[in-house]
Parts: sequence; structure tokens; C-alpha cells
Amino acid sequence: MSGLAEIRRLAERFAEEAGEITLRHFGRGIAVEEKADMSPVTVADRAAEQFIRDRVAASFPDDAIHGEEFAPTPGTSGRRWIIDPIDGTKSFIRGVPLYGTMIGIEEDGEFVAGAMRFPATRQTISAHRGGGCTLDGKPCRVSGTNRLADAFFTTTSLEHWVEELGAESIARVVGATKLQRTWGDCYGYLLLASGHVDIMMDPVLNLHDFAALIPIVEEAGGRVTALDGTPPPGGGGLVASNGLLHDEILAVLRG
Repeated sequence: MSGLAEIRRLAERFAEEAGEITLRHFGRGIAVEEKADMSPVTVADRAAEQFIRDRVAASFPDDAIHGEEFAPTPGTSGRRWIIDPIDGTKSFIRGVPLYGTMIGIEEDGEFVAGAMRFPATRQTISAHRGGGCTLDGKPCRVSGTNRLADAFFTTTSLEHWVEELGAESIARVVGATKLQRTWGDCYGYLLLASGHVDIMMDPVLNLHDFAALIPIVEEAGGRVTALDGTPPPGGGGLVASNGLLHDEILAVLRG
């Protein structure tokens, strides 16, 4: 069985190659379909995921595969590849370059490695347990900000905050932090892991949205929990931070 460092390297490569597939369609007025949950999907999403599935199946035929766009593939090895071919499809459709291709690796129930490729910005961030986090091959770390009043906070969607947690919740976060931005999706977690922002939160995430980012943030020195401070669930919201501000921002969320 391949070691985690090799698994990570391959996940980087698969994400980078799949990202090139998405670029063939980026900014070109691609047709959009609506899935059963009302979220958008394009031919680029499906093509990128199928590419990664094919590469994983060829390299690790005993591994399970879970992706956003196709049915799960069972495996016998105890390892699962979790794919989000385009995280930020709505941004991708509108020609916003802050979308990413994500691959998370789970072994025996633990998220042990992750890679995220941002095709339009040509950035790759990855990590594996005990191996640290790198951005474009160079080690990266979360920030050292230790006062919430100085913190830079980002999220993906104010709409989701209002729908899931109420307007008063986001108002408390805005009041407690220094700067706030909402171009999130997976790019917000790259910004967190590389020290450019201090807190990234999303009230609604699925497995394919967060499997890759958990080892990335944690290996960069940060912390990831559910909104109530418990370990990350199989679905639901997440709080990711530089670790120094985590308990304080959880207290703000609780009100």
C-alpha cells in the first residue's frame, strides 16, 4: 500500500489535471443544469470528476470513491477518495476564478490527506497527516492573530447564514471581527491555511465540501470543528480558524 506522502502527491496531480479540464469551459458561457437539490451542475463538473475517478480506479482499484456528481464506488482497502470536481460551481459559472478542484483521502474513518487545486489562479494547496501543509510546494501556516477584534473573517454565502443560523448570528460575528469578506468556497480555506485570513466558517457543507480541507487546515496549524465545537460531522456547518481564536468565535456563535 502506498504511503500517505505518495497518496498526497497523486491527489495533487489528479486535481491539477482535472482542473485543466475545467479550464476548457471556464468563462465560455457553459450550459447549466439544475440537480434535484436545486444546485447547479455543468459538463465541466462531470468531466473533471470522471477523470479523477478513472485515475483513482486505475491506480488504486481496491479503494472506494465518493464524489459529488456520481454514485459511490465501493472498495475493500479501507481507504476512500472523496471528490468535489468544482467547489464553487456558481462562481465558476459566472467566470469568478476562485473555484477549486478538491480531493480528500479518508482512511478508516479519518481524513488523512487532502489536495485542492485552483485552476484559474494556478495554485495548489495540500497536506497529509504528519507531513505539514504546502502551498505551491512551499510550507504554509495559519496566522498568529490572537485577538478576535483584529481578525479577518470570511465565509461563502450570507444567504446561507441567514437561512440556517439567522441574521442575528452573522451580525454578532461581524461585530466581533475586524474585517469580513464573502468570496469563500474552498478558496477561503486556502486563505486561512496560508495565514491571509483568520477564520473561515460555513453553515452548510457536505462531505465532498470538507474532506480535503480538514487535513489541510489542521496540518497548517489550525483547528476545524462543527458549529457547536464538536468534531466535524458527515454534513452540516464548520468553523475553521487559526486555532488561537477558535473558542472565542464559538462563543460568539452561541450568543
